[in-house]
Amino acid sequence: MLLKILQTISLLAVLVVLFILKEAGFFHKINPHFDGSEIVIESAAGVEDIVTDLENADVYFSSHDRRNFETTGMLFKASVMDENLDLNPILPKELPFPFRPHGISLFKTEDGNKYLFVVNHEDDLNSIIRFRVFDDSLVFEKRFVHEQIKFPNDVQAIGLNSFYITNDHTIPNGLRRFLGDFLLEKSGNVVFFQDGDASVVSQNIAYPNGINISPDKKYLYVAATTENKLYVYSHTQDFGPRKILDQKYLWTAPDNIEIDKFGDLWIGCHPKLLKYLGHAKDISKNSPSEVIKVVYQPGTKHKFLQEEVYMNDGNPISGSSVASYFITDTSNTLLIGSVFEEKVVKLHRNL
Repeated sequence: MLLKILQTISLLAVLVVLFILKEAGFFHKINPHFDGSEIVIESAAGVEDIVTDLENADVYFSSHDRRNFETTGMLFKASVMDENLDLNPILPKELPFPFRPHGISLFKTEDGNKYLFVVNHEDDLNSIIRFRVFDDSLVFEKRFVHEQIKFPNDVQAIGLNSFYITNDHTIPNGLRRFLGDFLLEKSGNVVFFQDGDASVVSQNIAYPNGINISPDKKYLYVAATTENKLYVYSHTQDFGPRKILDQKYLWTAPDNIEIDKFGDLWIGCHPKLLKYLGHAKDISKNSPSEVIKVVYQPGTKHKFLQEEVYMNDGNPISGSSVASYFITDTSNTLLIGSVFEEKVVKLHRNL
């Protein structure tokens, strides 16, 4: 009897290990490819998020040296049309708080004013910062602080005083959180803020990361990194729970979500999470980078179309976290940023 119990426990342990390895991409084959040309552009460390203004080709970059947390981060601006992608710093010289940016979101008002919302990791708390965007600079306008801003990763602006955030965890750093990530503990959530109030509108998500909204404002997209999933919710302006409309298993660990002019999703991914963890601790260790394009077609039989646009083995860029795509009638540009690297990759697809 004891032998059977031990055999059962051993079998369960093996199955758990295999499940963890599968979800972490251990069995994911890496076949580097891209149909087009690419150039590597030096940058500040950790251009983790990129947002492109699809109307005028301006690009905004969030940068922080995450291996040296105490350092101050930076926001940059460039133009997709600039072949060399000259990244110009636009952060105000003095801010009344520590500045370490993470996810960013660009919001435009009906009268044409533009605002950049930024997830900010301060010393003892986290916040969302709103900047007014001018031609070559930002002006600090407002700092949002709330008890529901626990461990924010990304932000999606809806209005001047309304936005979503993803809390990739709701429990503090420690052994439980570390083990929970491997066991897909669903401790993350999505929070909606409006006019000073906040409400958890979706919870029980394992590492919710990137968040974005469809151009028609019907659908809210959330990337669940350790679940390898993309969730689609209905968007409303109230504080009630958001209805899950669809979900897609991506076979890779998604990070930030950007949306092109057609409403299609471009996602920077980590196909090998264990290698990514190694890369996070040791700059000399490479981590494969991947970009996927997802087309959401809710009115069709096949609701999701997924295409692997780019894959590398960690060279020339490791730990891809974001992919932003800009296309015109005569050209196209794909920008890839990463969590730690001092570079951005600029690519042109052969269409």
